[in-house]
Amino acid sequence: MKNLRYPVFGIDFPEEFRKEFYAGCEQIFDEAYLTNHTFVRKFEESFRSFTNAKFCTMTSSGTTALETALRAVDVSGKDVLLSTNTFIATAVAILNAGGKPVPIDIEEPYWSISTKKLQQNLNSNTGAVVVVHTGGIVPPNMFEILDLCRSLDVPLIEDAAHAHGSYLQEKHAGTIGDIGCFSFYLTKTITSGEGGALITNNEKLQEAFISIRQFGKKKNDSTLHERDGSNFKVTEFQGLLGHLDLKRAPDRIRLRQKNADIYQQRLKNSDFFPLIPPSNGTCGHYKQVITSKHKRKFVEKHLEKVGVPLTGGVYYTPIHQQPVFQSQFDQDDFPVSNYFSQFHFCPPCIPELQPQEIHEICDYILSFEGN
Repeated sequence: MKNLRYPVFGIDFPEEFRKEFYAGCEQIFDEAYLTNHTFVRKFEESFRSFTNAKFCTMTSSGTTALETALRAVDVSGKDVLLSTNTFIATAVAILNAGGKPVPIDIEEPYWSISTKKLQQNLNSNTGAVVVVHTGGIVPPNMFEILDLCRSLDVPLIEDAAHAHGSYLQEKHAGTIGDIGCFSFYLTKTITSGEGGALITNNEKLQEAFISIRQFGKKKNDSTLHERDGSNFKVTEFQGLLGHLDLKRAPDRIRLRQKNADIYQQRLKNSDFFPLIPPSNGTCGHYKQVITSKHKRKFVEKHLEKVGVPLTGGVYYTPIHQQPVFQSQFDQDDFPVSNYFSQFHFCPPCIPELQPQEIHEICDYILSFEGN
């Protein structure tokens, strides 16, 4: 795309932030432990506190966080039910953990996994359920899903890759189910460049995470390995960057929320419908998801002409449509996701954009006259 007026992505690292990062690098070099040491532990403690969870384990990516969670609850040879409306990484993590991805259609108005469809697919061979918090919103059916999972003793895993700083009934994303998995990829609300984390309130699961992260090693004896695992550790530099970025996360989340509020107010009573958190929840707004009466491809073409880019959708190609999976499923079994994938878009909502810029983007969206 050419002549874009607004950044689709950008991270501002002020001079003071950089100085603190450089000072941390000096400490890392002095300590000479370049991985899984002081700053990884600092990040784990600060993110544990940020989410109000009992335990936090940092991993090399959001994908390996999910894989670690799935290995910990042992989904090998079992079905894992997941929202079809998710990034391919969720399904890849299931496959890597030895499970079988079973995509489930979504429901309005939060475009998250359908409670009814989920209930129809839960059975004795279900190894886990993975709920994806689309755009960062924790859907209000989470507690109903939790009850369904508890009734069959099925672990509930939250794919909270979008949901840093999001809450439902005063519970931070990732603390409602058994395990919460986060990504700290460079575009996320909080970043460590590459990285992920798991949170839980279950001490036995926490012990499993630590073992799996380092080749399945036995507690207090690194020469013995008692479970399947891999190398999912992270460097001290990632831990340092994440720790510093987490310090400023509340302020940056508030800026995202202000930008999202502008979209929600300006587009009210139009052909465009911003996704709004439930009344008993808040959202960190990794994305501002907007559905429309018009197909995205036409809206996107209009916005490109005036220099407005769109961020990645959530998601334009759901799991059941991905070439690697599509032959396994009846495409007509996912009508809501099929609709959503074509009729939603996500305009820029990053903290670096000023309110006036968001108002201008809204003007351009409202100037769309259909096709």
